Amino acid sequence: MGATGMTEKGPSQIPPSYDLQVNYGGKKAFLMGGVFGNGAVIGNAMFEIMPNVAGKVSAQFGANSQSDNLTATADYHGKDFNVTVKVGNNECGASYLQSISEKLAVGAELGYMNKALESYVSASARYTSGKRILGVQLASYGAVTGWYTMKASEKLNLCADFQMNTKNFDAVASAGYEYKLRMAQIKGQVNSLGRVAMSSTEQINPICSVTLAAEVDYSQGDYKFGFGFGFGG
Repeated sequence: MGATGMTEKGPSQIPPSYDLQVNYGGKKAFLMGGVFGNGAVIGNAMFEIMPNVAGKVSAQFGANSQSDNLTATADYHGKDFNVTVKVGNNECGASYLQSISEKLAVGAELGYMNKALESYVSASARYTSGKRILGVQLASYGAVTGWYTMKASEKLNLCADFQMNTKNFDAVASAGYEYKLRMAQIKGQVNSLGRVAMSSTEQINPICSVTLAAEVDYSQGDYKFGFGFGFGG
């Protein structure tokens, strides 16, 4: 239900920063909220509107009003297609994903960034083969994204992704894993910028879980540790 964290930088410790997060999970809704040491407040609500329609509302507010964001999303799942509409104060858009075959799906997205007063289009493709999924996305503003996931076993999932900005050729690659035990779940991720993260969640009973997490950013010299409790019926 709550989480705390402390950050250290280099050999000297800076004042601790504490974060509080609260999550609630039900059969048709999931709520998440958080208050952070830097003054930021975030909230997310995901819920089922109809059997084929899901909704999501995201909000973020901080000391700097320019970073405030409020977004509402509706997602419709058809027999062989998916339509998503997003409306927010920073960005509006719509996307469509169509299955061409059992293995191949292609999609397109049209969006408008309100603050930048710019529109964009993107195209994507996803290929599924057994326990493997490969995807790629190209956007008109110069972003290229690719990802790959694999179910290595009943307990182990692996993933990797690559992102590049073709305008300045900035790129980052990351790899991660998820290992499921009978009453626990372990996740880890590392990227090319020197960030390493790991979390372990143990199910204490059917409605309560505890999470331990750590993150190290070698490029910035930042170290974060935290714990949390989850409750859901």
